[in-house]
Amino acid sequence: GGYDYQKGTGAVTEYPGYAGVLSSGNLSTRRDYTQEKTNQLLETYLNYVKTISAIDTKVDLLAGYSYQQFHNKVPSALTYYGADKLPTGDNDYEGKLTLLGFYGRGIFTIANKYILTGSVRRDATSRFYNGVDLKNNWGTFYAASGAWKIKNESFLKDSSVFSDLKLRAGWGETGQQEVGGYYNSFPSYGVSTSTAQYGFGDQFYFMYRPTQYNPNLTWETTETINAGLDFGFWRNRVSGSIDWFKKNTRDLLAQVGVPAGEFSNKNIKNIGQMETDGFEFLLNVNPIKTENFTWDFSFNVAHYNPKVTQFDDVADGYIIEQGGISGGTGNNIQGHSVGYTPFSFLVYQQVYDSAGKPMDGVYVDRDGNGKIDKEDKYFYQSTTPDATFGFSTKFKFKNWDLSTSLRAVIGNYVYNNFDSQSNTQSIATNDYLQNISSTTANYGFKTPQYWSDAFVEDASFLRMDNLTLGYDFGDIFGKGGNLRVFGMAQNVFVVTDYTGVDPEIFGNIDNGFYQRPKVYSLGLNFQF
Repeated sequence: GGYDYQKGTGAVTEYPGYAGVLSSGNLSTRRDYTQEKTNQLLETYLNYVKTISAIDTKVDLLAGYSYQQFHNKVPSALTYYGADKLPTGDNDYEGKLTLLGFYGRGIFTIANKYILTGSVRRDATSRFYNGVDLKNNWGTFYAASGAWKIKNESFLKDSSVFSDLKLRAGWGETGQQEVGGYYNSFPSYGVSTSTAQYGFGDQFYFMYRPTQYNPNLTWETTETINAGLDFGFWRNRVSGSIDWFKKNTRDLLAQVGVPAGEFSNKNIKNIGQMETDGFEFLLNVNPIKTENFTWDFSFNVAHYNPKVTQFDDVADGYIIEQGGISGGTGNNIQGHSVGYTPFSFLVYQQVYDSAGKPMDGVYVDRDGNGKIDKEDKYFYQSTTPDATFGFSTKFKFKNWDLSTSLRAVIGNYVYNNFDSQSNTQSIATNDYLQNISSTTANYGFKTPQYWSDAFVEDASFLRMDNLTLGYDFGDIFGKGGNLRVFGMAQNVFVVTDYTGVDPEIFGNIDNGFYQRPKVYSLGLNFQF
């Protein structure tokens, strides 16, 4: 059981003489704000384990219940302070989200060779409610898997080559309810903003207005099948695993455009399906193991291939635009569409001159209608890389040890939003100082070209995350007392052709990234 409580308070005061401040005559504005958050958690389960010798089977049974509630309260009021002290409309927010779960699992290990597992979860969320019953609140998710410990079979049990060999396979479902706010399924009213007041006579009034909602929302469900092989050779001097999986996600939750006449131009819906397949490979090797010197290293690689396979209740070719960018209002650079990778970049195909310089505002007329419009945009690359790699190694010589870890991503593409909005010649020649992109000299655009595919850059990279060198003084404080001194460097280097500050950007839209620092530290580790 757990209970978390957080509270924060503050105030913002704006004076009428400040540039850019909207005030009522000579009155200053002050906005006091408070936020309170609580999180309640209860997790209770019963576990029963018994070995049935008569059938050489170990039974492991689990049944449980979980409860979690999130409560967020944000009062908000703006008041003009001055001669009249005019109050304005309140726009408080309070939200509660409750999650319930019942679950059960059984694991049956037969003769220490065959493992069968089955489980079921029954989950509920207060996010979904159709106004009549609770059928949309609840989701039921099943799973089953099996494993064969081949190494324990008689024909491999005494093998000096194989130290581990296990074949695995499974099928299962998981649910997803994280979308939007807490009340996307409920009809409600909200207070209008200060820019949407109703004028009556010489006064303007805040009004209550309906919010967009969808009573048909329900759980997004991902069905996964997978198969894998665990292996080990020569007393696990070489070990690892190979995994393949395929996922099918149905009832995808997304915010999509809706017809005119509703309360908003967008709403959250269960919109369609997506498929993902891929593989993962892990290898651990201990090539040298002597009394004074050991060397271990680990390598992994993964590849994923997601595709949107179906949209419901929309026309063919429908695109869900996402990935907001700076520059203009409401502009997006990414999209989802059937047959394409999610979060692909939706851009124009740039035309270059004979010298290889991009031409200002000149794009390929892909549909051949003699003009450049939104129909000429195409999906170019995505946020999904072709492959990810990881490597770590550790050397130990007598009392010295040296370790490091590196990561690489191939086919990682990033939209350089800083370049797209700050590379125009007009910025470089205006009367005020402003940071500009280093591509200005090469591109020379007179106006911003936000949707040029020239700004979608290959951001593949190799990064060393850390490097550690240590020395173990041994029993310096007598028997049982140990001292180890080590030096560590983090974010040691990155190798990339990306022109921005860092190729590893969350969401793959680079709009002024606060770069990762290089950190150097010295540590002392005592044991006694």
